Amino acid sequence: MASAAVTSTPTSGDTYGLGEMILIMLTFSEAVDVTGTPCLKIKMDPDYGEKWTNYESGSGTTSLNFSHEVVQPNISTQGIAMLEDALKLIGGTIKSTSTEADAELALGGLGHDANHKVDWQG
Repeated sequence: MASAAVTSTPTSGDTYGLGEMILIMLTFSEAVDVTGTPCLKIKMDPDYGEKWTNYESGSGTTSLNFSHEVVQPNISTQGIAMLEDALKLIGGTIKSTSTEADAELALGGLGHDANHKVDWQG
C-alpha cells in the first residue's frame, strides 16, 4: 500500500491559481519501476469534479511524483482531496524493483485540505 502527500505549496497563501502546479507524491515501502504513464485522480469541491494528475518521475525509487496544472474552471474551496484507490495504470505497470512483482496499488484517500485550495480566477 502506498501513502500520498501533497508536496507543493501555492504561490499565494493557501490557494493555487491559474497555471500553478499541484504536486503529489506517492511513497511505497520499497523501490518500484514504472512503465507507461500512470495517472492519479484528485477531487475538487464542492462539485467541480475529479481531475487526473500526470506521472512525472520516480521510477527506480520509493517515491513517485505526479502533477496537475490548474486550468479553467478548476475550483476547490475546501481544498483538494484524493480518492481511495485513485491510481490507474493506463496500460503500464508499477512493479517492485527487487522482485519484479506487481506493487500493491491500494491507496488510502486524502481528505480535503484547506491548505491546498484551488481558484483558477485567483
